[in-house]
This record gives sequence, C-alpha cells and structure tokens, in this order.
Amino acid sequence: MMGPNLGHLILELNPVIAIIPATLAAYFTYLLSKRKSHREELFQEINYWKNTAEEERKRRIKADTEAEEERKRRIKAETETEEVRQALRKERENKKEK
Repeated sequence: MMGPNLGHLILELNPVIAIIPATLAAYFTYLLSKRKSHREELFQEINYWKNTAEEERKRRIKADTEAEEERKRRIKAETETEEVRQALRKERENKKEK
C-alpha cells in the first residue's frame, strides 16, 4: 500500500517520469538516423565505385574494339599491298615473255 508521502512524491515527479521515455525515444531515434545515414554513405560509396568500374569496363571495351579495328585495317592494307606486288610481278613477267 502506498502511503500518503509516496503518492505525493509520484505526483511531484510526474513531469520527470514523462520526460524519461520521451528522452529515450529521442535518443533511439537519433541512433537509428545516425545508422541510416552511415548506411546511406556506404551505399553512395559502393555506387561510386560500381559506376567507376562500369565506366572503366566500357572504356576498356571501346579501346579493345578500336585496337581490333586498327589491326584489321593493317591486315587489309598489307593484303592489298601484297596483291599489288603480285600483280606488278605478273605484268613484268608478261612483258619479259613478249
């Protein structure tokens, strides 16, 4: 049983008792938002590196494609040059035979 002094004490501390849960709720809300913002920073960093890697991959693919095209052009030019040489040789041989 509560005595008269305890009931009076509870009434006097009532504002303080109400502040404690509100303070705890505010603190836990702060902690959650802090974790959320940290998590968002991590996601932003992960996305930055993911985008950087994707751009590098695209650049490498483009460079490889350009190098392959250049190699094909050189091979084609060398083949055409060899065909021209063979045609000139045949002309010379035909002139010698005449």
